[in-house]
Amino acid sequence: MKVFLFLLGAALPTYSLAEDAAVSALTYGDDWPFPVEEGIVRCEPSSTAVLLQTEEGIFALNGSALGQVDSQGWLDTRDFQERDESGMFLNGVDTIRALIKLGLEDC
Repeated sequence: MKVFLFLLGAALPTYSLAEDAAVSALTYGDDWPFPVEEGIVRCEPSSTAVLLQTEEGIFALNGSALGQVDSQGWLDTRDFQERDESGMFLNGVDTIRALIKLGLEDC
């Protein structure tokens, strides 16, 4: 499947992805931490950064991607996860783990 998305009026590169790289909140239910309903999981082979590409922006999922948030302008996924009073994540942990695994299969 070829994916071509537009972000803030600028064209993003086209990526060839497996059919199962398209993900949505419907699949992950209440554990879905993102403010969007769907996206495309992809991996940057040069750095193994796993990303969720959406119409709202690109979310950094794994450590390699999180380390590049500022330099690449990606969104930090942790900013969208609910936390309890001690700072522990209340949602998204299982979903993000599954998305990282899916993305690394694409590397």
